[in-house]
Amino acid sequence: KAAHWPRANSLSRSRGAMNSKLTHRLLPLSEAGVAEAGDCLEAPRGLFCLPAVVNIGVQKAGTGELQTWLGAHPLMLAHGGEVHFFDGLRPSAAMLRCGQRQRTNLRQRYARHLWHRRPLSRDNVGAAASSAMAAGAPLVRRLAYEKTPAYFDLSNPALLACAVPRAELLVMLRAPAARAISAYQMCAGHIHGKWCQASIDEAIGSALTRSASGSVPRLRRRHLSPQLKRLLTMGMYSAHLH
Repeated sequence: KAAHWPRANSLSRSRGAMNSKLTHRLLPLSEAGVAEAGDCLEAPRGLFCLPAVVNIGVQKAGTGELQTWLGAHPLMLAHGGEVHFFDGLRPSAAMLRCGQRQRTNLRQRYARHLWHRRPLSRDNVGAAASSAMAAGAPLVRRLAYEKTPAYFDLSNPALLACAVPRAELLVMLRAPAARAISAYQMCAGHIHGKWCQASIDEAIGSALTRSASGSVPRLRRRHLSPQLKRLLTMGMYSAHLH
């Protein structure tokens, strides 16, 4: 079914009911160790918000289009583009234990990485006026959102749990064969990588072997480039979702 976004006038009427779910804290950067998903950390250079929702993939399953739609909503704060923080992180054993020092450092690094090109302000995040802050930390009225499809198969789930506790993880899936073909066509048409210059039939066919009895061909993974192997194994969803 087609999605139907609320009109601006209906949104204003429903905002009171939504605030109970869309309120997060504004904390000093030094208190990152107690921050949770959706909280914002305040530093002299601006605000750095942890996302409340993280779209972890998969590639070519509509993640970019969803981000565009969510970014148009007044209560969403979409990062835009892809962040690639966790898929490039090689954690130590201490980091995976997620002690006080490790989680403080990880959350500060992640929040700063997210917004280093455009630090936020209290106006950006809809922070409550100072007169309403006497009872505790200021409240943030917008949900921060980021998406990086590579997190699905290249990141360690324990790191996301440490960096953004209580975050909602969103996974978008697509028929594996259609997804693989779409990803290969994107490489051939836009990235022009050396590994995707041949047609996908040729690339996969060269790695297939068929017995003399004519049984179902088998894929010889060692004959695949690392990029093509990842493109195919990404569609083995059950191996990643456990």
